[in-house]
Amino acid sequence: MTRKDLELAIENVVSFGDTDIFPYPMETHVFHDLRDRTVELLEQIHASFDTYLTTSPPTHLNALSPVGHTGFRWSTQLDPIWNLYVLAAVIALGRDIEAARLPVDRQIVFSYRFDPDSTTGQIFGSRI
Repeated sequence: MTRKDLELAIENVVSFGDTDIFPYPMETHVFHDLRDRTVELLEQIHASFDTYLTTSPPTHLNALSPVGHTGFRWSTQLDPIWNLYVLAAVIALGRDIEAARLPVDRQIVFSYRFDPDSTTGQIFGSRI
């Protein structure tokens, strides 16, 4: 995982949020205002992963969320800093994950194609 992966994860969450189900976490404002310090914290977590996992394990919020008028789904929101860390890990693997998927020209699977843009913070292509 590189610094660019961490920075893109932060830009993505700051620009697009981390959920469309739960309220916007206040930590996201801190990530926006203190980007360099957030990157430093994520680098520390990565460098001492086992220690952080033991001393500050990921927490999460679970809730039953409405879907339409008659349905519900089980929803989970990961702790904001761990959400950034996991997103950065997925970004680091994103090119390999995308390469293993069926190609777009086969016209079978189109959703969420990995095509990161560090300027906008998007991690999925908007062309498809």
